[in-house]
Amino acid sequence: LIIFDSKIHAEREILDHFAAVFTVLERRNFQDMFSLQMENLYNAILKQESLICIPSSLIRFHNNGISRHFSEVLAMFLVRDHLQDLHHPDTNRATLTLKLFHIVIQLVAAQRETEVILQPHFTTIIDSFLKFTTKRSDIRGYLKLLQLLFKALSSDNKLSFELLYREFLTVLTPCLQALLGLLKGPAGKQYQDILVELILRLPANISSLLPQLPKLMLPLLYAVKSKDRHLQALGLFVLENWIDSLNPEFLEPSMKEIHEELLETLWKMVQPKSLALGSKALQLLGKL
Repeated sequence: LIIFDSKIHAEREILDHFAAVFTVLERRNFQDMFSLQMENLYNAILKQESLICIPSSLIRFHNNGISRHFSEVLAMFLVRDHLQDLHHPDTNRATLTLKLFHIVIQLVAAQRETEVILQPHFTTIIDSFLKFTTKRSDIRGYLKLLQLLFKALSSDNKLSFELLYREFLTVLTPCLQALLGLLKGPAGKQYQDILVELILRLPANISSLLPQLPKLMLPLLYAVKSKDRHLQALGLFVLENWIDSLNPEFLEPSMKEIHEELLETLWKMVQPKSLALGSKALQLLGKL
């Protein structure tokens, strides 16, 4: 592959063909081979970044279930051997680990039937995050991983991931408490946007979130008041979902502490300088 260093397209084509060689293997042989060689592939990608084309290509092969078989091996490998790489988020290993997780998560986000790939590992990832937050270390790596997961599984994705939602129920309360604790603590200012996003994207049905709803109101207000347009839009999306889905007699008491400030913020968004989201804000004011 050295001769292709200056020929990116030719190198990519060679790597795609190389990945395709393995797609003719029987499932058992395919999984056994990659289970034994995944660490070697991981280390090779660390040395030559372009080799990440190999796992990316295998994920795109849907014939004979190749993408699913490879994702099962890759997910197990990452959770078992490389979650600890996220303890040091500025390293090449952490960056690669997140990229490989992203490959698996993208497949699950696009095909609901593949959620079983993440099901055995979902609570392990959350538990690892919860344990790490108690060490007061650099949490950026775990926050980025949760951001990838929660965004793929959140309610603005038109697919519903019931298996993973059920798995998450067992860790919903401690996960929310940890995120709220981080938001209120020293990390809150530094990581406020991503923490608010994670809280509003908790992968659970709205019925499961009802007991926690009052705790979600302050993060909602942070989102709607944010200067980040994507986070602001997420806040409006979540607010509209709550208004449309919940009985006003239940929602209004939960919103009591932020109600006045929320209305004031929505009115400000209707002003011409905030026209991008102004029509949605006006629609929500009408619903409220």
